[in-house]
Amino acid sequence: MQIRPEQLATHLTHTLVPVYCVMGEELLQSMEAVDMIRQAAKHAGYHSRDILTVEGQFDWSTLSHAAESLSLFAEKQIIDLRLPTGKWGIQGSKAITGYLDKAPHDKLLIIQLGQFDYRSRNTAWFKAIDRVGVMIQIWKLSSAQTLAWVAKRMRQTGLQVSQEVVSLLSERVEGNLLAAAQEIQKLYSVFGAAPITAQQVIESVTDSSRFSIFDLSDAIVLAQPQRVQHILSVLQQEGTPLPLLLWAINDLVRKLYQANYLLQQGKSDAAVVNKLPRQKQSLYRTANQRLYRANWHSILEKLIEVDWKIKGVGQDVNKLESRIWDDLGNIALSLSGVNIIKPTHTLLSPASNG
Repeated sequence: MQIRPEQLATHLTHTLVPVYCVMGEELLQSMEAVDMIRQAAKHAGYHSRDILTVEGQFDWSTLSHAAESLSLFAEKQIIDLRLPTGKWGIQGSKAITGYLDKAPHDKLLIIQLGQFDYRSRNTAWFKAIDRVGVMIQIWKLSSAQTLAWVAKRMRQTGLQVSQEVVSLLSERVEGNLLAAAQEIQKLYSVFGAAPITAQQVIESVTDSSRFSIFDLSDAIVLAQPQRVQHILSVLQQEGTPLPLLLWAINDLVRKLYQANYLLQQGKSDAAVVNKLPRQKQSLYRTANQRLYRANWHSILEKLIEVDWKIKGVGQDVNKLESRIWDDLGNIALSLSGVNIIKPTHTLLSPASNG
């Protein structure tokens, strides 16, 4: 059975199943879901816990040994199985399906998957867990969801804040809910229930934003230039390799360019968009319409120039990294809706562009 994170508390008030699988890379929500399961198990008499972390050459027979072992004083026991990479392998799949075929009545298995591949839904281990247990998928929050989460958390903590303060804190910790929770607790310890100003947040809160190159692509597609600038600033401060950043922008440009070429030929962009994750398809279609009149020739030329600069190719190449970051930032901002240049010639076939 699969349930949403917000349904977990209600589920645990009614029953406990032999296995719970918490999937997702958002650390705080995953931790809180697992803690909720542990507390419910404790109330049901599961007082001891055996932690198994799958890494390196993990011996999967350890799981069967844990299932068969008798705990001290014959207590009910939690088996806490952690797979940071989300990779089971053949032996792992056999081990978990074998365990669930004869799930011991005095054990509660909690599986923590740091990563989850959507294609795993067709595997034997996924179906086995789905059949006898509960699966909770933890999705990374969007910027809007993060804003709502921060507002709710601040109210629950007892803070008096304006929407401006909520927005400011959300921006400074976006992508890192654990940091957000820590900062909220720190604000409460300093200011208590007194109203908090934006200036107090600026002085008290560290910028704990954590972004990936894929967050940048999403912000471009969503036409969020301010967020694009913030993400680029954080990526630069963290020392993100320029070739990796160029790859992300180049990959996004290739998809949008191919889709736009199809649209300008009077064809559907489905051949490109339908290959994307379902939750992103409508966003890309909106971006395709917004960028229909973009100067793709100029954008592609600038990407080639940046590639040369990174490689140090050509005469009088400016190898100063800050200049290259500026160039990539200008391309990203152009794609997100800032100063889109009208094309002066027919769009080239994507195939001819390489």
